[in-house]
Amino acid sequence: MRFLLLLSFINYCFGGNLTQSLEYNKQSECDVAKYLEKAGFSSSQVPTMVCISKYESSYNCDATNKNTDGSTDYGLLQINSYYWCSGDPNSKYNECGTSCSSLFDCQKNANCAHTVYKQQGYTAWYGYQYHKQECDNYVIDC
Repeated sequence: MRFLLLLSFINYCFGGNLTQSLEYNKQSECDVAKYLEKAGFSSSQVPTMVCISKYESSYNCDATNKNTDGSTDYGLLQINSYYWCSGDPNSKYNECGTSCSSLFDCQKNANCAHTVYKQQGYTAWYGYQYHKQECDNYVIDC
């Protein structure tokens, strides 16, 4: 009986908090669109980029992914540490001129994504490569 009580207490204390932290920085499509517009994406590019962020991070500015090469993808548009930011053990180029940890800020991530886009286009993101038809025709209603 004490074990079940302890288990319930742990679930209450940590289970709910874990779920909350995973969802904490999740944005709406319209919020993502605003970040992208402010970053310099045109009104015709924004829906495609919103679609990309849907598949890259599920609109979560706190998303991370550790890649098999040791680099890490950060934030809303999963900006890679090797090329685009500094401070990660595998950072090399820092093309966005920002720290990797700053890419958890939604606007800074969108700003860096604009730099990525200008250099590589939509195909820089696997979310676009695997969902090209959907993203090319994506509609947002804000």
